[in-house]
Amino acid sequence: MGKPAIGDLGKDEFCVRMTAEPFPTERGLKKEFGTENVSPIFDGRSFKRHPSCRGVRRTPGDRIFLVAAPPESVLGSSEKIIAWARRRKNKSAPKGFRPATHEELYEFQRKHFINWLIALGSFAMDDDRRYVAVLRSDSSGRLFADSWFGHRWNSGDRFLFVRK
Repeated sequence: MGKPAIGDLGKDEFCVRMTAEPFPTERGLKKEFGTENVSPIFDGRSFKRHPSCRGVRRTPGDRIFLVAAPPESVLGSSEKIIAWARRRKNKSAPKGFRPATHEELYEFQRKHFINWLIALGSFAMDDDRRYVAVLRSDSSGRLFADSWFGHRWNSGDRFLFVRK
């Protein structure tokens, strides 16, 4: 995949170079975000990929990201949001978009900080619930947090997607 010309990127699309660096440990995340600003789901437990992200490899190179607030009609379900993104096709993403993983969210935030950004492409289990990565901030600073995959999302929530 060649790097698209900047003019080819749609509104709210970003080209970000992914590195070969491994995802940080909990200790590394706490050093970067603050000891109280990292969710317990980043304690070293394994993350599983959503079926729409099967086969996605953590390889270096450019990725086209989309930051989007889906329409109210799909906010009742994470699966509906993922299906909505898959159908969003344009010049820079002729096959649509898939949800970003927690690793891609981390790489994206190193270049662009956008408050309240959700990555539905991977999840960690806590008891019988799937939790996804959320980048947000509050009075204590930036947080690498989590939210329940089964959550009913709010109008204005923004999600991070990657060109398929």
